[in-house]
Amino acid sequence: MILVSSVNASTRHLHGIRPPQSDPSQNGLLRRAIIRELGNEYSGELKFVSRQADLDGDGRLEILSWVPTDGYGGTSGYPLLIFQRGARGLRLVADVDQVWTPLIVLRTSRNGWRDIAMQEGGGGVRMHYILLRHNGRRYTKIEGSSPSNAMIRRGRLLVGRNWSATTFGPIPR
Repeated sequence: MILVSSVNASTRHLHGIRPPQSDPSQNGLLRRAIIRELGNEYSGELKFVSRQADLDGDGRLEILSWVPTDGYGGTSGYPLLIFQRGARGLRLVADVDQVWTPLIVLRTSRNGWRDIAMQEGGGGVRMHYILLRHNGRRYTKIEGSSPSNAMIRRGRLLVGRNWSATTFGPIPR
């Protein structure tokens, strides 16, 4: 079973951000791309939350997929995959480990790609926002970064918080 749904009530549909495709063939294409990139080593069902946004300003929507599935992560987070559509299907443009939501597309950019704020934490580390920035080849975490509250407020919520805090660490909903 594939979970591609609205994350929670705080997820907003904003300019430049589209809800997930409801087309089953698109979901199948995305599912195959996720398994191609992460392997088929998950337990239970493959779950992912996907949203689309034009991150590089070319007028075409990239697909961001957060994959909170057992076998791909744990209390330190789960992978975020960013794909572009091409003639041969979906092409991976970023693979970021240990990601927690919310994911916020910021107004700032580097190398023609929009910055993204995400939460990092778990595994004994307190939750905090950090930046994902494009380095000219791929998105990377900027360790030690802390986007300002103003940057986050002016950004566009792409995926709302989709986890619960427990005594063992964060757990995906």
